Amino acid sequence: IDALRRGIGMHHEGLPASFRKTVEILFRKGFLQVVVATGTLALGINMPCKATVFAGSSVELNALMYRQMAGRAGRRGFDLLGNVIFFDLPFSDIRQLQGSHVPYLRGDFSLTPTLVLRAIQLRQRLKA
Repeated sequence: IDALRRGIGMHHEGLPASFRKTVEILFRKGFLQVVVATGTLALGINMPCKATVFAGSSVELNALMYRQMAGRAGRRGFDLLGNVIFFDLPFSDIRQLQGSHVPYLRGDFSLTPTLVLRAIQLRQRLKA
């Protein structure tokens, strides 16, 4: 809580969902200047920032995660450029990440009436 008061947030899977959500809201509203996070911010959360820092190597850091996380840097409509900073990563790893291709992703499930009804039900719950 002291870190939040100082403008620093933490976001990782081990934290309660309510705390992570609070960090996301505070960051979007401009109350947090720094968010230290794991890959939890890579997919599905709209949290654009001015810079993304990759600190150290990780087995979870692959082409897809790199592109998603690096893509957060530079806020559309506000920043002309975003900054991607590498800290304590071997230059060979950096080169490989920057030159890597994102794998082709394709869903293999069929669109069934049950799936459509569940999606409609979920949307209605989210609207309420």
